[in-house]
Amino acid sequence: MRRLSFASLDSAARYLADARGWRRALVAAAAGAFGTLAFAPFYVFPALLLAYAVLVLLIDGAAKSSHPLRAGALVGWSFGFGFFFAGLYWVGYAFL
Repeated sequence: MRRLSFASLDSAARYLADARGWRRALVAAAAGAFGTLAFAPFYVFPALLLAYAVLVLLIDGAAKSSHPLRAGALVGWSFGFGFFFAGLYWVGYAFL
């Protein structure tokens, strides 16, 4: 099994901070959807911590863009959309 090193974590953080445009929005939506694993019936709380860490890295990368407020708002909206959309599964589950 391969060990996780700080160099690979640093390169992943650099990739997230340097993501631009639709890739940044897509990664933010995926991180939001991944964060819903912290809720019932999965209860994987570290998934929420990892999702928030990705959100922080994406917002940090948005501060370097030419329109930082617009880029940060897009990241936040995409994360919230992914979190909300993936979190809707429990509504149907509760009624059925």
